[in-house]
Amino acid sequence: MISTGGSHGKGKKKELDFDLNLIPAIDLLSVCICFLLLTAVWVHLGSLKLEQGTGETNASGGVNPPSLWIQVAKNGELTLSTRDLPSSERGLQGSVLKSADGKVDREKLDQALELIKKRMPSIATVIVRPESKVPYGQVISVIDRLKAAKVKDVGIAPEST
Repeated sequence: MISTGGSHGKGKKKELDFDLNLIPAIDLLSVCICFLLLTAVWVHLGSLKLEQGTGETNASGGVNPPSLWIQVAKNGELTLSTRDLPSSERGLQGSVLKSADGKVDREKLDQALELIKKRMPSIATVIVRPESKVPYGQVISVIDRLKAAKVKDVGIAPEST
């Protein structure tokens, strides 16, 4: 009992019960945790694993693996060439996949990748080289088709100016 004090010195005794309602705090905390989990999953699903292209020489001083280089032009044309192939395999030099509508032709790229896999099975690395000012959508479209074709290693080597 707590005395509230009176005007004549005689205090009235009043019972003071205080209940703290924790349900809104728990609700807010659970919403924050759900938001954190959803954003973490979304960020993971929306990401691509890419590496910086190695360029003309291998940084570790070893031999570069056989690779396919795809140059992406502003008009959607793709130029395919191979590098560092074993002497037993015949490579590509400047094969061009034309685009009719200014965007990457996915069907032609899929057909070319299937043919390259049959002719040159040693290729496991693809380097995408977009020209400057190529829309990101075209580059992502090429990388998407490479991932669908189960290419092991995909890298990006920006065009040097």
